[in-house]
Amino acid sequence: THSIQNYPKQDDSAISNVIGFARALPSFYPVYERNLTTGDYLIDPLTGGRIFDYGSYRATSYAKYNLLGSLPKDLNEIKRDVASVRTYFQIEPIADLKLKTSLNVDYDSRFNHDYVNPTVGSGALSGGGVSKSNVRTIGMTFNNVLTYAFQLNDLHRFNAMAGHEYYQYNTSQFGGSKDKMITDG
Repeated sequence: THSIQNYPKQDDSAISNVIGFARALPSFYPVYERNLTTGDYLIDPLTGGRIFDYGSYRATSYAKYNLLGSLPKDLNEIKRDVASVRTYFQIEPIADLKLKTSLNVDYDSRFNHDYVNPTVGSGALSGGGVSKSNVRTIGMTFNNVLTYAFQLNDLHRFNAMAGHEYYQYNTSQFGGSKDKMITDG
């Protein structure tokens, strides 16, 4: 399975937590800048769209922050690859004697890429940042099972089993991060 997830941050109590921000946001929160005289929205001459209000004038924790404006500039991405393979074969070289061999392999790779822009939002005060990490695990199990069953005079049934298992687990991880970005992007 291969999946890519772009998700907004929601796993801590920081202001960039989307759920926490929405719960704490007052209904009168200014999303876009307005002309203080007319009340009309200010228009960006380059894009033709409304200008987000980042509230540098605010004395609260929401200063220089507007989730709707900064969220598209930030990145929280998880790429994940997961695979499981199971196979076996069984032979019966003589009556009542069976040999079964099986192999199971599990692979899991998770790559995280987080970026907080340095110009607006939660990264404006800290200078932004980027981090990347990868964790990969591979597990393998190899089994051999020998069984023998026989019956004497319809009164006694005997079963014997012997087995061997080999298990290998390997994990590797790496990561890096940088704060105080020089430029946005």
